[in-house]
Amino acid sequence: MNQAQAEEKLNDYLLKGIIFEIFWADEAKALAVKIGEHAATLRQTEYAPLINRLQIMASDLETLAVAKLFDSDTRTRSIPNVLSLVSDNLSVWQLKDRVPLVSLLVNEGHNESSLKSSSDLELIKLTIDHYRQTLPHPTNASQSTLAAALKSVRESRNKVHAHNESIDSASRIRPTWGATASLVAYAKDFVRVIAMALLGLSLGPANYYLSNDALLTGHLFERLLKQAKLID
Repeated sequence: MNQAQAEEKLNDYLLKGIIFEIFWADEAKALAVKIGEHAATLRQTEYAPLINRLQIMASDLETLAVAKLFDSDTRTRSIPNVLSLVSDNLSVWQLKDRVPLVSLLVNEGHNESSLKSSSDLELIKLTIDHYRQTLPHPTNASQSTLAAALKSVRESRNKVHAHNESIDSASRIRPTWGATASLVAYAKDFVRVIAMALLGLSLGPANYYLSNDALLTGHLFERLLKQAKLID
């Protein structure tokens, strides 16, 4: 794979894969949260069953989107597969911007002077090593809150949504909004750093460039409730 091919594939993985999953996770959460804000009032209406189902569906969509971000299946445009793409083609990459990688690694304790004198290849290797070490894995759930969050998301995705298994509800760890939010935050930072460094694409500050768009559905739902006079 040459540089152009590698960049085209990385662009596809990031912009048509991971970014859309992040957007859907944010959008679904925003809708579920907005429903929750008005739950007490809506429970008193004839539409309560519908609203409840909408909230469940939104929460399920968020779970599925977050699970895809960390899916190791080679068919998935996910963080693990971006790492594989970059590491399998180390010799072809030319950094468009070194700053995101230097900043990331300095924050992780690396010497800034050494990093500034490092080659592009060395910086990329260090960055890949960092993400491989910090990438959450369910087997480390007892040692990492991020890994525990992914374990609960994957269990919900695999055993409930994908296969509808019979599970003891007492033993099942359900994903919380806080857990999914922490995984999405990791994914946003990952995409921001990799896209800027390897493709020269700026995805905005820490808020992420699609975050406001993802809130729109929740705001529209609230406006609909007001126009229907279901809430004040």
